[in-house]
Amino acid sequence: HTYFFSIGDFGVVECETAYKAGDHERDGGIGHKYCTGKEQIRVAEAMADLAAGLRPAFVLSLGDNFYVRGVKSLDDAQFRTSFEDVYDRRALAEVKWKITLGDHDHRGNVTALIAHTRRSPRWELHAPYYSFQVAVPGDSGRHADVVVIDSVGLEGDVAEELQMARRFREDYTEEFVGPA
Repeated sequence: HTYFFSIGDFGVVECETAYKAGDHERDGGIGHKYCTGKEQIRVAEAMADLAAGLRPAFVLSLGDNFYVRGVKSLDDAQFRTSFEDVYDRRALAEVKWKITLGDHDHRGNVTALIAHTRRSPRWELHAPYYSFQVAVPGDSGRHADVVVIDSVGLEGDVAEELQMARRFREDYTEEFVGPA
């Protein structure tokens, strides 16, 4: 068998810390009252327990990797506090992560998220759109193609009235999401 895990909306440890320190989203910060780091850690522990037996080939991130405004730069502490330190547990520590972008990620620095691929052996995001293959178990030589898309980026091509209704539109740049 070939197993993989999927998870989205996971990077909240730093969001909770920021909220408790008064760095609130409504004031331009990254803290939000619904971010609970202990729940993120509980999920990571469960993933590590399951990884010991299942040995997943990868983890597929479904976006919103860092709440609530993505990361600011390649040196943003969230890479360490809300990803590297949280998912560095037992059998999970060696599993590669295939990263997908979400709207919260686009509120920050998408280029830094892509560049983190060169810093972390587990973080794989070479571009907002990419594909990879997963071998189908058995001796068939067959594989499944996994296509990762940036749905926020696709929104840049929608009708003008829809563009105006985009969530977080004031935070997006044209670099990856098109005109806001």
